[in-house]
Amino acid sequence: ASGSALVGSTYLGGSGNDGLNSATGLKFNYADEVRGEVLLDAIGNVWVTSCTQSTNMPVTSGAAQAAYAGGSHDGYVARLDPGLTQLQYGSYVGGSGADALYSGELDVAGRLFVCGGTNSTDLQVSTSAYSATFSGGNADAFVARFTADGTDLDALSYWGSAAYDQSYFVQLDGSGAVYLFGQTS
Repeated sequence: ASGSALVGSTYLGGSGNDGLNSATGLKFNYADEVRGEVLLDAIGNVWVTSCTQSTNMPVTSGAAQAAYAGGSHDGYVARLDPGLTQLQYGSYVGGSGADALYSGELDVAGRLFVCGGTNSTDLQVSTSAYSATFSGGNADAFVARFTADGTDLDALSYWGSAAYDQSYFVQLDGSGAVYLFGQTS
């Protein structure tokens, strides 16, 4: 707490570039290539949201998406214990195009909400999605919700237009409503 000692440190990755978004259509602004987030849950577990070009990222049993889906990048989510000694959860998030996760937010039930950008036309959208299809352009924003145990993406929706769109931050209000902050052409 005082910053006087390093109490945990680790690497997390596969054989490709991890945490580096160089996908055409998704790398639009300065520093888009290094967007991602680290957050803590109520008991101090460390959550990471980012992207990967590795087809061999560590995934855990029961992951919502156990394999790389294709394209130049997939999104990636990980949860580590507070000491950074154990990977508790690891999952890809993506489709056949380029996908990147930029932000995450946990609700009071322990469900992780993520957002980002994609040019995949085949994300695992939910049946009740606001927008079930890719709208076109270089990229669409998307937002997704993991179940509390991480075994399923129980909600996912595209958010976009026929132009360029991405969502850089997701935030929940006190009643659980989801807010996206992003950019559109």
